[in-house]
Formats: sequence, C-alpha cells, structure tokens
Amino acid sequence: VRDDGRAQTLAVPTQFVDGTLLASVGGRTAANAVARSQVTMVFPGATGQQYSLIVDGDAVVDGEQVRVTPTWAVLHRPALSDG
Repeated sequence: VRDDGRAQTLAVPTQFVDGTLLASVGGRTAANAVARSQVTMVFPGATGQQYSLIVDGDAVVDGEQVRVTPTWAVLHRPALSDG
C-alpha cells in the first residue's frame, strides 16, 4: 500500500523458496513493504479461465528483495460470463 492508502500494484517474477515467496523489487516497492509489511500477492490463472491464487503474508525486505511469508491464501475462481 502506498502512503496515500492506494494499492501498489506491479508484476514481478516470484519464486517459492523454503516456504516463502521471494521477489526482486525496486526501491519504492521495497520502501512500501518496510513501512507496511502486511502485503497481498495475486497470481492470476494463465488463461483468465483458471483460478487465481491470492496470498496474504508478512514481508521482510533485504536490499532489492522482498521475502513474503504466507499467512493466508485462497484460490479464487473467475467470474462466470452470462454470454
């Protein structure tokens, strides 16, 4: 979350390492994670027709890397089209 309370959204390659999510980020994102360490990550399904994974977690910043320890997660199904 930014200083003004709006969500900080970006796309970053993420790895799952030793039970944590690890991503390389820029300085502004790292500063946001230091200031507000409770974060949410979204991993969309590849086609838009698949479930997305939403993960809440606690972030720790080490230089240009953020390590997120998951605290909650849910698979979210895409909305069904009436068409």
